[in-house]
This record gives sequence, C-alpha cells and structure tokens, in this order.
Amino acid sequence: MKRDITQLPILEVARQECFKIVYYYDKLISGEVVIEHPSISKEEYMETNLEIRNTWKNRLDKIDIMISNIVRSEIDNYLDPPIDSKNKEKYFNDNYPFAPIPKLTDKMNCAHCGETIIVGDYKVIDGLISCPNSPKCDGTIIDWFPINELETTK
Repeated sequence: MKRDITQLPILEVARQECFKIVYYYDKLISGEVVIEHPSISKEEYMETNLEIRNTWKNRLDKIDIMISNIVRSEIDNYLDPPIDSKNKEKYFNDNYPFAPIPKLTDKMNCAHCGETIIVGDYKVIDGLISCPNSPKCDGTIIDWFPINELETTK
C-alpha cells in the first residue's frame, strides 16, 4: 500500500504530543507528580488518570504504526527490484569493481554491520551492490573484506 510521505512531519508532531501526554500521566500514576483533587477520592483520581493515559497510549501506538508503514513503504520504493538467480552472477561480475572477483558462494565480512555475509545474497540499492543486510546496514562492496584478511591481521 502506497503511503503519502508528506504525512510524516504531521504524524511526528502528533506522536510527540501524544508521548508528552502519556509521559505526564505515567508520572501521575507512579506518584512522582501529585495533584490534589478535592471532589474525588485518590483511587477514583488514579483510575481516571489511568483511563486517560491508556486512551492516549492507544493513540500513540496507532501513530507509531502509521509512521512505520510510511517509512517501510519508502524503503520498499528505495530498493531496486531483486535480480533473478540467472542474472545475479552476471550483474555481480559486470559491476564488481575490484579484482579478483569473488564467487557468489564466498563468505566475506561487512565492515559496516560486522556481519559475515554470503556474497551472492547481495542487494542492489540505487544501482549499487550493497550488503545483504540492507537497508539496516548501509555497507556496499567497498566495505566487504574476505574473512581470511581478518584472521591474518590478528
């Protein structure tokens, strides 16, 4: 489902306001902030505060879901479509700028995320051969090094 990215700033402001309200009511419920209310008992007062807090917490949760859906849809738009297995090796060999070209079955380390990766699991992002852990990791092939290089530097 395509989301409108222009909603993001408005949702972020709404999220901040909801968070402030939930935070305030958490302080009231925990007893860190005490406000005397002469017309109702302390128990009724705390129960009312809890109901209000839960209402705002539900709103905050819904806003978080809306924000994450927008962000996820933007990430999906950013990723290039996956390359089919027939063309994956050709694409890699045509676009790998260093020599020697590793095999798709080789394991390497990514300097950005610190993970051991299998070369053939790469993703293409904005035309660049990127870490299989993208978009969480922003490493590209320049950040990959063979596992045995790590062992020889110790």
